Amino acid sequence: MKRTAWSVVIALLVVVLLTFAVGCGSEEATSSSDAVAGTASTEASETSESSPDSSEGETRPADAPVFAPQDLLSAAEASEITGFAVTMDEGSLSEDPAGGTISERYYYDLDGTGIHALLEVHQDSYKASAADEGVLGDFTFNQDLLKDEITAVQLGEQAFTLNNTGQLHMYYQGYYIVVAFDADPYETSMNAPLNVKLGERILANLQAALQ
Repeated sequence: MKRTAWSVVIALLVVVLLTFAVGCGSEEATSSSDAVAGTASTEASETSESSPDSSEGETRPADAPVFAPQDLLSAAEASEITGFAVTMDEGSLSEDPAGGTISERYYYDLDGTGIHALLEVHQDSYKASAADEGVLGDFTFNQDLLKDEITAVQLGEQAFTLNNTGQLHMYYQGYYIVVAFDADPYETSMNAPLNVKLGERILANLQAALQ
């Protein structure tokens, strides 16, 4: 009988000890979990404070120049190269920050036909967001899309002319430039050589401005 009583006492003590141990372990686990959560929260807060909001989009360096077409090709320069009396087409300046594009038209008379020539400057420095590949991606897309209708030109980093219109498309250091002048109102075969000459002057002016 005594042996039975002692067995009960010992069993009760074991239960108490186990209960106490489980309770302590639970408290330690909770404390450890809280500590880890606190560290993670602090790290997340620090990361949030030190990292820019990705939803705002990556921006290009603030000191990268933004050019209007006439900054790279004045009416006087266009007159010198084309041989025509070229003026800026008043009110033709167009701006598209989403696409990073500023375009402008030049006007001249060609054998009694009024020509409104176009110069477009697509530029990473003007894009609202520099997502993907910037204007190089735009250039490459057009190059691939029109691959059967273009002729490669050694100008800038990459360039080509359109076979049907003679337009020049040129890329150089974050600037994608489209030059669309007409040398003859009825014949497009001379447009490409003229636009390449204009492109050479535009490239020289761009390189000088970037130095």
